[in-house]
Amino acid sequence: MAKMRLIVCIVSMLVAGSTWGDGLVSPYLRLCRRSFALKKAAEISRCAARPLACPRAVRQRVGVYVKTSKPHLLIRQVESLGGRAGTPVGGIVPVSVALEQIEKIARVDGVVFIEGRPPRRPLLDMSRPEVGADLVEQGAGDLPGYDGRGVLVGLVDTGVDYRHPDFDSDGTRVRLIWDQFLATGEPPPGQTEGVLCDRQSLLRGRCNSVDLVGHGTHVAATMASSSEKYRGMAPAAGIMAVASIDFTMLVDSVRWLFEQADREGRPMVINLSLGGHYGPHDGTSLESQALSELTGPGRIIVAAAGNEGS
Repeated sequence: MAKMRLIVCIVSMLVAGSTWGDGLVSPYLRLCRRSFALKKAAEISRCAARPLACPRAVRQRVGVYVKTSKPHLLIRQVESLGGRAGTPVGGIVPVSVALEQIEKIARVDGVVFIEGRPPRRPLLDMSRPEVGADLVEQGAGDLPGYDGRGVLVGLVDTGVDYRHPDFDSDGTRVRLIWDQFLATGEPPPGQTEGVLCDRQSLLRGRCNSVDLVGHGTHVAATMASSSEKYRGMAPAAGIMAVASIDFTMLVDSVRWLFEQADREGRPMVINLSLGGHYGPHDGTSLESQALSELTGPGRIIVAAAGNEGS
């Protein structure tokens, strides 16, 4: 009973604070904080009984989106706290910071709202004939045939097997991969994480990016496979991919893909076959707003319907 009272007392101290209850932070982020507080309280209680068995304290880092009217001020403050801030999109800044620093972030001048970045999981069940993509390529009726030639398709997923025969036109139709799993190699210019496989490294087979899960390759094939048996929606399109660990850099990844398409002067359609049950699902979350801000003529994002049946 005394141990339980100690845990309750510790949790109360850890979750106290006006910032967390005044509407500045999203419900998911508050849930993360409570979960961390419970784990921390249990650890403190255990360590009180067996101090020699206690590991070093590990700071809990979280990914968030911060809505602010002063993004550059926010970025300086985040970096001063040892965090990481991505490129602002429409006043929304992707941030990775220690959980205990959230209150300091909330007090930065210009901050309007802080939204936790919830976990995502891969999705995609799609059939080419079901949506009539085969008829589009064939030019059925009075329509000309479209096969994706001159267009780029992008994806943020578990990666893509660039050696797969479904993509082997012109050596490989995979033009770039930003692999955020890899740690050995150079990241894309302007980025600090992952490794870039450029066109030449892909053509020469020197890219170490591997889709260990297989979901990203499946999605890329649904988008752009040139196989006769399992043909994709746009079998002649070029492919650019971001291999992500947990999709916490989703907005940064989508921005980067569109920037690469702009450099090549081509339109791009990005597929996001990932999702989850957190958030409003109506386009009002900060993540959704930032992604919407990145779209426009020649810049389209397609989200998976998912496997929930509605």
